Amino acid sequence: MKKLVSAAVFSLLTISPSFAANVVIDHYMGKTELEQSPKRVVVIGFGPLDALDNFGIEPVAVSNASHLPSYLSKYSKENYTSAGSLFEPDFE
Repeated sequence: MKKLVSAAVFSLLTISPSFAANVVIDHYMGKTELEQSPKRVVVIGFGPLDALDNFGIEPVAVSNASHLPSYLSKYSKENYTSAGSLFEPDFE
């Protein structure tokens, strides 16, 4: 048991916090480097909205939706800024 606790403490001390380093996102157009965590999140589509909701991330704008699933009803048009639609996003 003592070895297990020692190993756990050693692991925690040697792991650098993820918020201390830049985040690099690889995608089909290359790489994007974020120097800090995003403060404002805009989401387009129900899948990403569901994921953000599960992670507890509050978006500032969501895509237009006339038929939101009941568990995402708090993201209705009246409560959030419109981000356009999946096929016509509003970048303004």
